[in-house]
Order: sequence, then C-alpha cells, then structure tokens
Amino acid sequence: MGHLNWDALKKTQSTTSPPIVGMWFDELKLPHSKCEGCIAGKSKRRTYKSSASGSKATKPIERIHSDLMGPMDPKSVVGGFEYAWVFTCDHSRHVWVYLMREKSHTFRVFKKFKALAENLTGHKMKFFCSDRGGEFMSHEFTEFLE
Repeated sequence: MGHLNWDALKKTQSTTSPPIVGMWFDELKLPHSKCEGCIAGKSKRRTYKSSASGSKATKPIERIHSDLMGPMDPKSVVGGFEYAWVFTCDHSRHVWVYLMREKSHTFRVFKKFKALAENLTGHKMKFFCSDRGGEFMSHEFTEFLE
C-alpha cells in the first residue's frame, strides 16, 4: 500500500471494487506500531548555522561547495576511475567534475581546479565549503587553504 496513513487505508476498504481481502479495520483499534521509514521521512532537519561571511557569493568562484564521491563500483570503463569530485560555484551554480583513480590525489586535483577557476574567471576563491571529510583535513591541505 505504499505506507498509506490510517485514514487512506480505511477509504480503500469502502471505495475499492473489488474490496481488499484480508484486511480488517476496527475503528476502535488504531495501529499500535509506527513505520520508522515514514517517521524519518516526515522529520525535519535542523537548519545549518549561517556563515559569518554571508550566505551567498557575490562574485564567481568566491564560494565553492565541494564533495568527493567514491569508491564507485564498478570503476569507469575508460580510465578506471573510482572517485568523482564535484565543485559547485555558489554564485553561478556552475559545476566542475574531476574523475580520480585514487582518493590520495585530492590535494593535487584541488590545486589544479583552483588555478583553472581563478584563471578563467579572474576572481579569487575565498571560501571552500565541504563536509570536512578526511580527504580535506590533511595538514598539507589545511595549510594551503590558510
């Protein structure tokens, strides 16, 4: 029934033709268990804390949002790539995708991306937003961003 609510299930009993066989609806007995999936689907996520630097970039590549995906199975047929790194410009919503064979290449790829984006737009990257995964937290990476 696709996790219908109690009232919708009761209506199916009276409006379907032929009636649903094997289901009984007692008005006095509501279902005692709750579907965890339904509860999670209806829950609200807490809002993110707003950034001290403002919420929206005013220039291209001023604020870049990024995430690394992988390892993906199967690997890409051409090149054998297992990881995809996505960079999104907050101002223009332009997206760049870099394919990588190894997760250890993230710092090298980031430096290439930063140089390319800054040369193309003539603007500097000021904010790099990520999920703070381990690939972004190396000493070398942190020092470069500072």
